[in-house]
Amino acid sequence: EETGEVVPSRKLSDQDLKKVKKAMDKIISKNYPITREEVSREEAKRRIEEIGEPFKLEILDSIKTEPITIYGIGEEWWDLCAGPHVESTGQLPKKAIALQSVAGAYWRGDENREMLQRIYATAWKDPKQLKAYKKRMEEAKKRDHRVLGKKLDLFSIQEDAGGGLVFWHPKGSTVRRKIEDFWKEEHIEKGYDIVYTPHIANLDLWKTS
Repeated sequence: EETGEVVPSRKLSDQDLKKVKKAMDKIISKNYPITREEVSREEAKRRIEEIGEPFKLEILDSIKTEPITIYGIGEEWWDLCAGPHVESTGQLPKKAIALQSVAGAYWRGDENREMLQRIYATAWKDPKQLKAYKKRMEEAKKRDHRVLGKKLDLFSIQEDAGGGLVFWHPKGSTVRRKIEDFWKEEHIEKGYDIVYTPHIANLDLWKTS
């Protein structure tokens, strides 16, 4: 089995998410007690080395307070955690938890470190709240500026020029101009002066700011 502390041997898929969610539901159904334990830094290190999880050792090194707290799910699993948590897994609402997607992530955000995989999830108090959240996300997708920009022929992003750099089409340029004109008029009316600065400057200036 692959865990969050291991570099996966393959890319996870939506089918894997279904398997993970099924395993989560099984853990919830078994109603394992969630326990809290305080141990010394040396004991925590010994346990981590025993199970061979080097990433967890780095997390331990980053914890500056003592004692070290460990939370466990029955006798099945444990991890470093500050807590708190519910008393048992059975208190978690299965139908209010959803796994959303998988994405690659460098360990500690360092591109020179190992590439891991992150599972995005969302959890709510009850299924009704989860349903409302999903509805909001669906509506947000309809209003995604990247989708609307293409659909309404407002702008495009040319990867040859650079990721994220916008090329405004005639319709989009008109919308942009009207917004800029409104912004300028409002500021001038409120007593502000408008100035223009260079788009490019000495690198040291950006480091200072």
